[in-house]
Amino acid sequence: MELHVVDIQRFCVQDGPGIRTTVFLKGCGLRCKWCHNPESVGTKDTLLYYDEKCILCGNCVKVCTQGVHLFASSCAEASENDASGDRMLHFGGGSVHLLRREQCTACGRCIENCPTKALDLAGRTMTEETLLKKLLRDRAFYAQTGGGITFSGGEPLLQIRALAPLMEKCKEYGLHIAVETAAYVPWASFELLLPYVDLWLCDVKAVTEDIFQAGCGGNVSVVLENQKKLANVLAGCRNDANRAHASCVSAAYRSQSLPLQVSTPKMWVRTPLIPGFNNSINELKKIREWIDSLGNVIDRVEILPYHDTAKSKYRAMGKSYELETVDLPPKDSIQMAAEILKAQISY
Repeated sequence: MELHVVDIQRFCVQDGPGIRTTVFLKGCGLRCKWCHNPESVGTKDTLLYYDEKCILCGNCVKVCTQGVHLFASSCAEASENDASGDRMLHFGGGSVHLLRREQCTACGRCIENCPTKALDLAGRTMTEETLLKKLLRDRAFYAQTGGGITFSGGEPLLQIRALAPLMEKCKEYGLHIAVETAAYVPWASFELLLPYVDLWLCDVKAVTEDIFQAGCGGNVSVVLENQKKLANVLAGCRNDANRAHASCVSAAYRSQSLPLQVSTPKMWVRTPLIPGFNNSINELKKIREWIDSLGNVIDRVEILPYHDTAKSKYRAMGKSYELETVDLPPKDSIQMAAEILKAQISY
């Protein structure tokens, strides 16, 4: 089976314990206004154009058979040729680079022929075998540091049918598996992966319905219900020494030389601190109350202060950034939020 992958990052140290490889998967059911990985939200491959790198060589125009790339001599001419309004303009040498993104079939020819890497494609399909080989490259580092693999996104639980077999293979090699999830999926998605996941990194963005709806575009009750069910299951696992989590490690791994990595599953909570969204004292207290209600299965709480480094991604996608005028949270407000949530600050 194939997975739709946005990126694979090696030597990550903020997505779970130890040195890890983080796999970012395509697709998400939420539309958070501050999303730091906007290229992973949609399910289709996304054409990225970095105008600051473009030298207007025209190679993309020559190789594109779909008319995605056009060069015009002026803004007026560009407007006449642009029926969709979805464009990124670049001025230089008297030319304007016009993109008709809706006509892109993600063939990749323009990317292959761009000498300055001004074009890129967010999204590619990878087979289970190909991805597993990449994940196994750093096995020694995982073993030495207590690290492993983290599946993130987007929302990785949207690809469970392909993800579950890959996780099973990972467990055959004794790899520690973490999943970062917004929990905005059917509970059945969790159930399918429960035998394989060692660490659940659960986002708690807000707990008040209207706040969550305004910032994320979804129903917070779905998230909270899933988190409560997960906490109950993990609490049961901690009382069951013979839980199914250990049974999915096959006999094939027992012949391997590296130590077996089987542990009681854990749950971490991560809360992004977004000015004007969830940074009020009242909402932060409600979030802490929710965390407490999940019981003693929560091993760690992290607060992730808002940053605007994703602005360039939105521009490369031809989209506006809704939080353009939002300032970064000052250190004192970050510290106050961390104290309320009893959280560690993760930058």
